[in-house]
Order: sequence, then structure tokens, then C-alpha cells
Amino acid sequence: MELKVTRLDTPFGILIITASDIALESIKFFEDDETRLAKTEKSPILEKARKEFEHYFTGDLKEFTIPLSVKGTPFQEKCWSLLKKIPYGKTISYKEQAVLVGGENYCRAVAGANNKNKFPIIIPCHRVIGSNGSLVGYAGGLWVKKILLDIEKR
Repeated sequence: MELKVTRLDTPFGILIITASDIALESIKFFEDDETRLAKTEKSPILEKARKEFEHYFTGDLKEFTIPLSVKGTPFQEKCWSLLKKIPYGKTISYKEQAVLVGGENYCRAVAGANNKNKFPIIIPCHRVIGSNGSLVGYAGGLWVKKILLDIEKR
């Protein structure tokens, strides 16, 4: 299976998106000069992803429909499935997510699973915040998390 890759300019920088012929395989935040030089390939899946992201960033898309190749442990997949149920523009705390997937003591495990999410924004881990309402824990940086939440609050 040959993966295709494209870069997508966003309100906060560059995303590197990889896809097979049938689904997205990963989304990564810009990391270094090497990813800046990533080639841009074309495929129907990448084009659909590009269009959906463009509509999301303008506030016109509330839910992504692009197919994803989600692979993780059963616990991770349970956490990610719950993330997809958080409504657009809403947030929950890590503690609330922990209770929903197994118990109040699962906060660290939930944070670890969210950190392994290969589809940030589409599987919206940015909608999980601290119990006191603070922005905590986001692979793209807290400033990116704030931008995403602001887009959804418009």
C-alpha cells in the first residue's frame, strides 16, 4: 500500500496529511524544515480532506466525513470514539472523559490515549480541557488548541 502525502496550510501553520487509496492514515502538525519541504501529492482522499479542512477552518463544517484508518489499543479506540461524540463547539474535561471510559482514576490513561490520536482536529482531542476550564495537553501546542476552540465558538 503506497501512501500519498500532502501539506495543508492552516490558520496556525502547516499540517502534513498522509492517505492510502481508501482512508487518511495520519495528520501531523508541522515539525521542522524537513516537513516544510514535504511533497504534495494528489489523490481523491487527500482532495476530500483538503476541502473538508477548508470548510472547517471557515466554520462551515461541523463534522468530518473523510474515512480514517484508526488503529490503536481497545482502550485508545474507546477514548477516540468518545472524542468524536463531543459536539462541535463544546468541551469536556479529562476527568469527564475518564469517567465515561472507565472511571475517575483513568485521567492519565485518557490523556495518554488522546496524545496517541493520529487524527487531530478530525478526532477532536482539542475539545478536552482541564477540570478548571484551563487549556492543557495538546500535541500541536496550547496556542493551536485555543485557535481551534475559537473557530468552533464563532
